[in-house]
Amino acid sequence: MLLPHLADVLIDRVEEIRGTVWLWARPRAHAAVCTGCGRNSVRVHSRYERRVADAAVAGRRVVLRVRVRRFVCGIAGWATRVGRAQHEVAFAAEA
Repeated sequence: MLLPHLADVLIDRVEEIRGTVWLWARPRAHAAVCTGCGRNSVRVHSRYERRVADAAVAGRRVVLRVRVRRFVCGIAGWATRVGRAQHEVAFAAEA
């Protein structure tokens, strides 16, 4: 695999723009684990996009645009935000 750290995302589009390779991606996972109750949550609280500049590939700059989702627990009584899926946390931390 050329970019093994992208195994948890789906690449929707790839373009070369003025010498830079742009990758548009979204996560494979449809849920995140709630830290309060331990169950998977599929309720999306919000979405936003992160841009991550990666190491050069074949001498070209690479920019990854990832759609990140924030989840909220759907279990009655838990009003906590679940957070992002684990792979999304890694991308957000690198940005």
